[in-house]
Amino acid sequence: MPTAENENRTHKEHWLELRIFAPRDPEERTFVFDRSVHVGIAAEQVAKDFGYAPGNHSFQTREDVVLERTVSLEAAHVRDHELLELVDAGGGV
Repeated sequence: MPTAENENRTHKEHWLELRIFAPRDPEERTFVFDRSVHVGIAAEQVAKDFGYAPGNHSFQTREDVVLERTVSLEAAHVRDHELLELVDAGGGV
């Protein structure tokens, strides 16, 4: 019998596919996150993948808005296929 978690993973509307780049590696990469994941958790996972040390990572939009780390991607109004930049919320990356 499928669990609620497994059912959620099969429903595309629960996921966001994001295009993300970082200052030291401007080649964008694609990441998939559940919409309910907090921005800070997603950013830390992306930072690790790009080879950055742990920090206060977040994402910045094309409009230069740094997303609040403590809210979900959905609450931050992140859109599917959006292009974001990895930043350090305490300064530059």
